[in-house]
Amino acid sequence: MKEQLKKRVVAANKQLTERDLVLFTWGNASLRDGDIWGITPSGIPVDTLSPEDVVLLDMDGNIVEGEKKPSSDTPTHHEIYK
Repeated sequence: MKEQLKKRVVAANKQLTERDLVLFTWGNASLRDGDIWGITPSGIPVDTLSPEDVVLLDMDGNIVEGEKKPSSDTPTHHEIYK
């Protein structure tokens, strides 16, 4: 489940870039699967983004998996998922 979620987060963010819906590293998509959700790390360009970069969080906003700092948009995405 976690690896598939990470791949889907990467794919969604690549689509945003391909459709010119983001500029540089400003803006991103996150996805939720049950009680876990994934978001891109802060400041990583989409063209270099890999599933290993995606940060997974629980519904309390705690990092479950990932070494990088989550996006600065994380609090907004967290509120939506709550």
